[in-house]
Amino acid sequence: MVELDWNTEAYIAQFTRSLHWKVKELLSTKDNIPDNNLKAIFAASVKIDNTCRENEENRPKKAPAKSPATVATTSTTTTQWVCLSEDPNYVTPEERDRHRASGLCVKCGQKGHGIKQCPNRWKATIKEVAKVAKESESGKD
Repeated sequence: MVELDWNTEAYIAQFTRSLHWKVKELLSTKDNIPDNNLKAIFAASVKIDNTCRENEENRPKKAPAKSPATVATTSTTTTQWVCLSEDPNYVTPEERDRHRASGLCVKCGQKGHGIKQCPNRWKATIKEVAKVAKESESGKD
């Protein structure tokens, strides 16, 4: 192993340069650590890093961005992830098939009418709303 001919400040600079940004940030707030004592800086850095890692483990996990759709079975309930479309009129293929098989409206799932006569109307997409707004501003109807 090669022996380096560095002074204490060089060792401290190299050591602190390699620290995680959060450890550096918290280390800089400590006034009781001498700036020229490598062992004290090392010990404080290890303590801060251990605390940060412990806090990370104990922090509550973030909830998933997707919401689960529940599918009921005969004896248990199973959670199934469904990626929904950006389209507000989107109906999953499974739901469409289920509605058709039951003689219900494919869109809203109610009896007594078909998709073309659905009283719930199709929701306009964001692009359609913007287009209508732009046309009404320019005087077109």
